[in-house]
Amino acid sequence: MRRVLETLLGFAVLTGVVVGITALTPAELPRATTVEAVRSTKVVCVPAASGATVVVDNATTVTPLGGSATETKRTVLTGQETSVVAEGTEGPVGGAISGSGAVRTLTQCVKPVSQGVIALPATADTQLKIVNPDASEAAIDLTLYGAEGEIQALGARGITLAAYQERTIALSVLTEKATPVGVSFQASRGRAAVMAITQTQNSGTAAGPSQLSTSHLLPGIPAGATSSVVVLANPSETRITANLTAYGTTPAYQPQGGGNISIPPHASVSVSLENALLGEASAIQVNSDAPVMAGMAFTLGDSAQVAPVDAGMSLGTFTSPGGVLQLTNPGTADVQATVTATGAGGAEEEATVTVGAGQTVVHKLPATTEQGQRVTVGSGQPLFGAVVSSGETGSWAAPLEPMTAGGTPPLAAELDPELH
Repeated sequence: MRRVLETLLGFAVLTGVVVGITALTPAELPRATTVEAVRSTKVVCVPAASGATVVVDNATTVTPLGGSATETKRTVLTGQETSVVAEGTEGPVGGAISGSGAVRTLTQCVKPVSQGVIALPATADTQLKIVNPDASEAAIDLTLYGAEGEIQALGARGITLAAYQERTIALSVLTEKATPVGVSFQASRGRAAVMAITQTQNSGTAAGPSQLSTSHLLPGIPAGATSSVVVLANPSETRITANLTAYGTTPAYQPQGGGNISIPPHASVSVSLENALLGEASAIQVNSDAPVMAGMAFTLGDSAQVAPVDAGMSLGTFTSPGGVLQLTNPGTADVQATVTATGAGGAEEEATVTVGAGQTVVHKLPATTEQGQRVTVGSGQPLFGAVVSSGETGSWAAPLEPMTAGGTPPLAAELDPELH
């Protein structure tokens, strides 16, 4: 009997423990939290010609198209025959310089995108280089807007690229005659890096992609440029009006020929500013009543093209040695900027530059080695600009790009207890 009672008592205790445990209410977990996000940015450096020198900074890995990756933060690659892909979490920057002597072409490293636009002064001697930097296939459609309207071009649709493939499309083949042109590209699959390259015996230029907008900033016209041309293209069904503002040593003004520019539907226009910029180092702002494409080209011995850029308070570039820094202040108050120029050897020089309201200033950069130069600009108000070269090292402009400050901030997140 005693053994039976002990057994029953044991079962009773065990049952009580189990009931007690199941009756407990777990502590409620916080619903709101933060998670660390790792965001890697990919850029593609597309040389204008074989034998190019590619310079890259702020990278984690650098990879020749379809090749093996190398872990590096900053690198200079000579004799490149193909495009180079750079990835990093701090926003890789750089470019590729090709040519020799006073005829050189700088192509900025650009992000692969699913859509974009490029405005060009002429289709003659111009090629589009389209690069697929990913492991999956891409397919691209082109739409061209010439001076007389949309160009129905055979071969402009369904341009396919296998993984890690690069293709070259001659615009002179797609158009019957030379014309200023707006190029719109759209990916039906994947994405691509697109660069427009124009090369003649006397000059070499390149233009990267941008997006449609009602406001565009175009930096980098050097002092004494013998010609300057702004190209605008309208992809819409209605006529668009645009106005230009010039920023030089002379504060913001409308250059001759830069007012009430009428752009027909599905067409492009070319605006010559040859005698309108007073021979000053200048930048241009385009404002329009509906989104347009915009681009600019200048000539000073050799020629160069510039795509629209963004203004910012932290800007930078890593580019070939040579040139001067041109900084533009589109605001209404003077700005003091801190300019730091660092060569690949590590030598660093810092200077304070005052940029007047609505003006462009020219700042001389320290001499650097052939290993490239890193230039950063910090300011309390948005500026834009470019490192600009002309003369014996050829004409080119390396735009300043907004810089990523440190790592990616944590993202807000909410825990859902219903998910398993």
